[in-house]
Amino acid sequence: MVSEADDGAIPESFVEQVKNALEHLYDLSHLQRHPLAREAGGAPNDEAGGLRLRRELMQAVERLAAQAQPGQPGHAAQPRLANLLRLHYLEGLTVQDTALELDLSQRQAFRDLRRAEENLAALLWPRLSAREGPPDPGQPESTLQTEAGRLEARPRRVDVGALVRSSLEAVARLAEQREVRIEASLPEGASVVWVDPALARQVLVSGLSHMIQGAGGADIALALESSESGPRLKIRYRSRVAKPGVPPAGVNAEHLARRLSWTLAEAEDEAGPYLAVGMGASRTNLLVIDDNQGLRDLLERYLSGQPCRLIGVGSASEGLRLAQELGPAAIILDIMMPHMDGWEVLQRLRNYPQTAAIPVIICSALNDPELAYSLGAAVCLGKPVKQEDFLAAVREVGVV
Repeated sequence: MVSEADDGAIPESFVEQVKNALEHLYDLSHLQRHPLAREAGGAPNDEAGGLRLRRELMQAVERLAAQAQPGQPGHAAQPRLANLLRLHYLEGLTVQDTALELDLSQRQAFRDLRRAEENLAALLWPRLSAREGPPDPGQPESTLQTEAGRLEARPRRVDVGALVRSSLEAVARLAEQREVRIEASLPEGASVVWVDPALARQVLVSGLSHMIQGAGGADIALALESSESGPRLKIRYRSRVAKPGVPPAGVNAEHLARRLSWTLAEAEDEAGPYLAVGMGASRTNLLVIDDNQGLRDLLERYLSGQPCRLIGVGSASEGLRLAQELGPAAIILDIMMPHMDGWEVLQRLRNYPQTAAIPVIICSALNDPELAYSLGAAVCLGKPVKQEDFLAAVREVGVV
């Protein structure tokens, strides 16, 4: 793999910057001050820039893993260099433990790790070195990602009918100006979803606004239905002159919907084509109570492709509230947290009737299985946690 920029070798200083960022991957306060955070789309000391830098690094490791590396038997799916980066930096293993995991000598592991850092820098160079200053306002997706991440922090039970009616009120004036009539069939109290209402409302408002602006002489009809996979909103154009097509939701609505694990899909019935907004409640909820945002991000990556939704909170009190309101399939709990430690949280969970039967997976650097089991934990994991161990624990409690 070539580690060169267009005008020659990648500067050693850039490789060192990448290495430093990897070493502090889960230290957001360090990342937001990092020189590469600005190149990743943030201003100096900007939290959003730090989050974007972390995402850039993780995605680059995944891209490195996807590249073919001839002569690396046994590691075709995840090349050895990418495995070194993943195990050492993403999962927190020492170089010595990483060498054992990959059946390498320590000398070879250190040598290959340096090659991996250089190759990762080569992947990042075109993306980061060309960026200067704050993000382009004409590219709103990164800003949306940041804002959506903040809004998702407080999900609760929401009546879908009331949510749609509230969204319609926000676009009523625009529809009037465009002379677009909106008909809505919304049964009262028929469907409830667990979602952050502010983010969900933005999905609907953004999508409806885009549809109204593109109506072109059509009216809009909405119908809320129930299905096995959860509530579904059917939206269609009703043209006054010709058979309409499927209304587009717009890029913003599509991006925000993905953040909610909602789906936007084209469908058709006897009345014609329509856009189906799936607000699926079919995915299993896992609650993570851990004050380390990086660990919550890592576990979310571990669950990629699984029929689960991870809801993470950084405080014990918020975790206890959500555990009672959400009734998750399982709870992943840290022990060392400020204000209230995990032992107290575990005891309270076992004392509340709403949460007494929810399996709790202890995931902590403070590894005391006997105490954990005596207080009612189902599984104990030490940190750093590997993906296969985490998924095995989740399977053990019957979630996936």
